Amino acid sequence: MIKMDKRLLYLEKYITDNIEDVTLAEYLNISNRQLSRLLKQWADEGYIKYTPAVGRGRKAEITFITDVEKELFYYAMKHHKNMTLQEINDFLELPWDDESKEVIVKKLKESFKQEDSSGNMVVDFVYSIPYTIHPHISQDIISFQVITQTNNTLYKLDKDNKILNEIVKYDEWKEQTLHIYLHKDIYFNDKTKLTAQHVYDSLYALMFDSNYRIYFGNVNKITIIDKYYLTIELCERTDHVKYLLAEPFASIFKVKNGELQGTGPYYLSFKDENEIKLSLNPYYKRVVLIEEILLIKNRKRFLEYISSNKYDKSLSKRVYIGNDMLVFNPNTTFSLEERHVIIEAMLYVLYEDNINNWKNFNWLLDEPQSRGDISNISRPVRMLVDQYNAEIMEKVRDELNKTGYYIELIYTEHHNYLSTSLKEYDVDIVWMSEAYNQKQPFMLYDLLLHCKFKDWYIDDPNCIEFIKNYRYENFDQLENIAKTILQSFEDRYLFANVLLKQKVFFYPSVVKYVDEDKYGYLDFGNAILK
Repeated sequence: MIKMDKRLLYLEKYITDNIEDVTLAEYLNISNRQLSRLLKQWADEGYIKYTPAVGRGRKAEITFITDVEKELFYYAMKHHKNMTLQEINDFLELPWDDESKEVIVKKLKESFKQEDSSGNMVVDFVYSIPYTIHPHISQDIISFQVITQTNNTLYKLDKDNKILNEIVKYDEWKEQTLHIYLHKDIYFNDKTKLTAQHVYDSLYALMFDSNYRIYFGNVNKITIIDKYYLTIELCERTDHVKYLLAEPFASIFKVKNGELQGTGPYYLSFKDENEIKLSLNPYYKRVVLIEEILLIKNRKRFLEYISSNKYDKSLSKRVYIGNDMLVFNPNTTFSLEERHVIIEAMLYVLYEDNINNWKNFNWLLDEPQSRGDISNISRPVRMLVDQYNAEIMEKVRDELNKTGYYIELIYTEHHNYLSTSLKEYDVDIVWMSEAYNQKQPFMLYDLLLHCKFKDWYIDDPNCIEFIKNYRYENFDQLENIAKTILQSFEDRYLFANVLLKQKVFFYPSVVKYVDEDKYGYLDFGNAILK
């Protein structure tokens, strides 16, 4: 569509910014041979004057004949109405100077803004509104859904768990130190430009002060080199640190007036006990077509929304929202046989209720053939419940207590459940709802990384060894190890992965497609409109 190679603008920025930490070939992500051919081609096309390096110690000389940024800018202004969404986002990714960027972002985004954009809103039903939304504290599904829409991370993972750059422009290893160079055109929703100081503050709190610090024991220190350049010094060089820095808990944020702000496509514009509203970040550098997301707890209000002409009743998709599991306290005094009959009895009742009453839930275990006889257990089972699983667990209790007192429910508020370690509760078992990757070894790692499962099992010797050896480079070897560890918990009746939960997402009339990330969260920032 355009004759001028957009990489010319990167070349111009490399020269004008006097970048010396990486070679030009590395900066453009091409080989030295490809670079030589490309520079000769651009010289022949009249964009630059190029004198190759000849002899020891001499450097190549490159002088621009054409004002590349000006030419690309005028091209975009002239042709933006005929560009595809991908072509527009490719232009927005270029390293424009601040003045050009402000104009070009406004013009290119207007190309895809509909005349009546009031319909570019998504309303989704949620079962609860989080008490706290913070990357280092939150553990519930809704919080992470909000965090992934409002924040960016240094790196990101595709669905095959390949590490890609996000806030990072490029990086390099020097011995055991990771050198990170940031994009210079990333903004928070208040128009503050992201710098190395914001990254340092977020990472320092994560690596040294948060509950996730156990996973960053390999990090010695973080150092700011300049405004867009910092380093992370490790004890042992490994790309696994990048994998960790792609997780939602590694989001980069700043705090303003007590509120967290991120650099994602949306920002949290409203929150109360009934709803969350996410509004479009006006300074996000890519085109976002959905302008507002409303997460509401009021089912009646939600049904009113999707019954209106703003929703297409014929278009919907099932979306993963989490797994439900029975997890025993590893320090319970119940014997192996007692745990066996307790799990068996609970699963029998849960299965009967699942068949009759639960929609969009997939039973993950074999069909129970008989109900465990718990009449001979040594004492009542103390089971922890909160307001979101109390109803189903009360059914289990009432059914199993018909002939005696065998199940005792210990109630807690949901926000207390999330913020308090399970070790603080005097209970035997929990009905746990978590969202995690369905493939091993990622499943076990997620359970030990950000799920409540870790409260009881992070100190298990096999889990300690698994975490110690868990490296991005070793995933293939770790798959069977992870399966073996979880199977050992199941064999000892400490763990039963019972249900995979889904919900139906109804498409607004304006939306053609919404993708999901690796956790199953809907990625509204990349939604495609009709």
